[in-house]
Amino acid sequence: TNVGKSTLMNRLSDAGVLVENRLFATLDSTTRTIELKDKKTFLLSDTVGFISKLPHNLVASFKSTLEEVVDADLLLHIIDVSHTNFNEQIKTVEKVLFDLGALNKKVIFVFNKADAVPNDELDDKLEPRFKDSGLFISASTGLNVDKLVDEIIKQMEEDYVIIEHNYAMNQSKIISTIHSLAEVLEEDYTEDGIRIRYKVSSANAKFIENLH
Repeated sequence: TNVGKSTLMNRLSDAGVLVENRLFATLDSTTRTIELKDKKTFLLSDTVGFISKLPHNLVASFKSTLEEVVDADLLLHIIDVSHTNFNEQIKTVEKVLFDLGALNKKVIFVFNKADAVPNDELDDKLEPRFKDSGLFISASTGLNVDKLVDEIIKQMEEDYVIIEHNYAMNQSKIISTIHSLAEVLEEDYTEDGIRIRYKVSSANAKFIENLH
């Protein structure tokens, strides 16, 4: 909690989520559609922060926002790297993820507020597993946020497929749908219609296939 999740969401989406230096300033999850280049979009949810030894009555209150974690395809584990006990906070979040049955989710470890910590201090405090895999950003200044977006796209594209198909000219609905949902790689007009080669998520590929 209070690690900059809402600040990052505002940076990525202009969501206008409340940002305040206060415990549990965000009690409800907020979800926004993030539009990227090449027809790629994803839903980004800002959840409540996790704290250690959370009372059971509060856990019940946060059940709906925690379910966002269970349903997610990718988790951004935001860490305040300027906090003296950030390694313990990582373990706290991983304990909650274990309790939720979500520890096997794909995770990007995002070390926020990196602009507030000298590099030599980071090297001393980081666990070995994060030295090559962690992303160091500043949500407030925008430092390396573009690299985070690139990593999100990389994770998204692991589920993408490339399809090549010939369509008749009277299949305009399908062709229009492909242009709206997919990244068109090649498009050639033939005697029989249009040959389109495109990259698309598996879910949207099935949707397009059902239009045939």
